[in-house]
Amino acid sequence: MPNSVIIADRDPFQRAYLRDLLVKRGYLVIGEAGDGKGTLALTRELHPDLVLLDVHIPDQDGFLMTEQLAQENVASMLLLSSIEDLPHGEYVRKSRIINYIIKPVRESTVVPAIEVALARYRESCQVEEKIRVLTAQLENWPMVERLRGMALEHQMMREN
Repeated sequence: MPNSVIIADRDPFQRAYLRDLLVKRGYLVIGEAGDGKGTLALTRELHPDLVLLDVHIPDQDGFLMTEQLAQENVASMLLLSSIEDLPHGEYVRKSRIINYIIKPVRESTVVPAIEVALARYRESCQVEEKIRVLTAQLENWPMVERLRGMALEHQMMREN
């Protein structure tokens, strides 16, 4: 099954370009939004594999949106920005975002960036699942130890 993508960009021409490019490369574009509220609603409803998000999307702070969606662990995020500056790079380094792309978007940069973002997100989900399983095992450990102690006591009583 192809990877599902939501395109969130304030520019309808940019969304159309990205949609055509992604469809041509075999991705399934399941939604598009031109503002932050629409992006949040679509992402929470459709649970895409990836959200391509314009940092300067209307009515929301793109950076805060990525943090919010990352905490909800809804999808992999790839930021789009028309400005190449140090604060963006610094933010990306400190956050759970894998990468960002400077506009104008080119197929030669966006497709590899998408693949890396998807791979890292899958790895992150696998690690989080392992943590969940190990945490559950640790929470049950005292009960296992009590049962083991009871079994040893029972065995000792039978031997005497």
